[in-house]
Amino acid sequence: MTLPKLSIAAKLYVIFALMAATTLALSTVAVHNARQHAALTQEFESANKGSLNVERVNGLIYAVQSAARGVVMSPDAKAAGPYLADLNKFNNAIDAVISDWQTSVRAEDTQYFHEFSIRISDFQNFAPELARIATESGPGEARGWAEKNFPTDTRNQLTRDLERLSRHYADRAAQTYAQMSDSIARTGLLLSVLAAFAVMLAVFGALIISRSVARPIGAITRVTEAVAATLGLAYGYAVGLAVGVLTTVVACGLVAWLLLGTSPVVRVDDRVLRAGRARLPLGYVGRRAVVSPADTTRLRGRDADPSAYLCVRSYVRASVMVEVTDPQDPHPYWLVSTRRPEALLAALDEATASASADR
Repeated sequence: MTLPKLSIAAKLYVIFALMAATTLALSTVAVHNARQHAALTQEFESANKGSLNVERVNGLIYAVQSAARGVVMSPDAKAAGPYLADLNKFNNAIDAVISDWQTSVRAEDTQYFHEFSIRISDFQNFAPELARIATESGPGEARGWAEKNFPTDTRNQLTRDLERLSRHYADRAAQTYAQMSDSIARTGLLLSVLAAFAVMLAVFGALIISRSVARPIGAITRVTEAVAATLGLAYGYAVGLAVGVLTTVVACGLVAWLLLGTSPVVRVDDRVLRAGRARLPLGYVGRRAVVSPADTTRLRGRDADPSAYLCVRSYVRASVMVEVTDPQDPHPYWLVSTRRPEALLAALDEATASASADR
């Protein structure tokens, strides 16, 4: 069944269902985007944290070297004491940074971090041994040991490792930021499309209500106002203002009830065409056609056939003319007002075809 054949209620139900589905889609997209954005934000923060750890370890390595230089250049053990304290403090700080760093290492960081962690561990072994020799034998012995055993190759390789880790984390942060920007752009476009679709549905629903409900009610309101105003003025002038106002209010309600309550119902089922209280069996439905608003006005006015059956409403402009083929029926045709003449004609075509096939 096509959309024009649907009732007003069915059309509105479809629109409301689509609007509900659109709202659900908007919520789903928003929730999905929020989760994706949170994951990407966490990834971005992890990359930034990795870059920060690279800088922290690099600074601590320089601090360990400076403290070791202060130890070996001191004239005696007493003078070397503050440098030994700094040496142990900075070496322990490297341990703390590495332990914290390990908690945020991702799968794509493992290869770089594993090689770096082995070399930083080798480098850290230098400080405790230097401190032991300086404490037991003095700074002079520590200087001689350091000149022979300082891990120069390890230190140079650590510099290259840290540079490589820094580039890796910078690339990861840039890639994640690009993914976040693309995700925001895609989500914005999708939400805009869904929102535009929801607005379109709302406008379409408003048009249906306006054409099918508001206009007829507007015509009824105008008739009601005219009748009520006439009665109100008459009684108000004759009896008094209070009676005139009361008459107007009662007349408005009464006329509206009469117009709405007595509006004829037009329906097609599998046996008859119903227009108001009249029934026309489908077997006697002859030619039928949609009548334009201008022709409807003419056929229910000066060109009206006195013997025709008219089921018309003044506030409905279009109509359908149905020929009556029953020789016993005094009416040559029916003229039925309807806001959906094409739908009524299509329903008649379908019903008469079905009735003919059954016979």
